[in-house]
Amino acid sequence: GVDSRLEIIGVGPLEPDLRRRGVDGVSLLGQLDRSIVREKMLAARALALPSIWYEGLSMVLLEALAAGLPVLASDIGPIPEVVAPLGAEWLAQPANPDDWAKGLSRLADDDVVAQGGTAARTLYEERYSESQGLADLESAYERVVRTISGPDLPRR
Repeated sequence: GVDSRLEIIGVGPLEPDLRRRGVDGVSLLGQLDRSIVREKMLAARALALPSIWYEGLSMVLLEALAAGLPVLASDIGPIPEVVAPLGAEWLAQPANPDDWAKGLSRLADDDVVAQGGTAARTLYEERYSESQGLADLESAYERVVRTISGPDLPRR
């Protein structure tokens, strides 16, 4: 069967209470070195990003896409703009346990996970990779130069 362990990386105000409760199949790993987080991402089926408040673009989200890891994320702030191309089924309503349970249950399906992983890596390559970032930056500079110099001046 599918390994359905949940590993929670990071710390927060609910950690002491969660440690006291101790839930089978859930490991609280605390703060980890980036290299260990990367290893865990490469071995995982998916990343769950259950943010409950508006936050900026998450590096962990981009790192997961780069690793070809499908992301089940909260439909809040800028996160949906990043995750939506994977499909609406990869977004869950923040703080809605039923919606999250539905999303997490889909991770038992190998085909869903494989398709989500492929889509995640493709999305990263097309929108967030270094080479795409450089191309976008060069394009922006070219537009600025054209605006400043006008169409009649020679370009190199």
